[in-house]
Amino acid sequence: HTLESLANLSTRRLSKKDKKSLHTNFADILNSVANPTRGPRYQNAVNQETGKRYGSRMTVRIHKAGEMRIDRWWKLHRLKALRRVLQGGFVNHYEHNEVVFDSLPIMIARK
Repeated sequence: HTLESLANLSTRRLSKKDKKSLHTNFADILNSVANPTRGPRYQNAVNQETGKRYGSRMTVRIHKAGEMRIDRWWKLHRLKALRRVLQGGFVNHYEHNEVVFDSLPIMIARK
């Protein structure tokens, strides 16, 4: 009940940006507590053509070259930790360092 109330919190003291962030974060936490196998930004909607669920819809842009689909919590935590440690050199390490490249999922080129 506490997570549901935090996911739907409405107050005038928070800015619009902070409320949106709070709602998405606690909705993800509530979804993960109810279904531990699902990742961040999980969507329950069903594709009409294939009949499958859309699943996680979180994508992270890496530089201007591509994007990475984050469908598990461990991928998100590992990405944030590497960005925090490598800071501005993240893209360079991701492209040229085998250990960093192997520790994250493969990047998808943007169209």
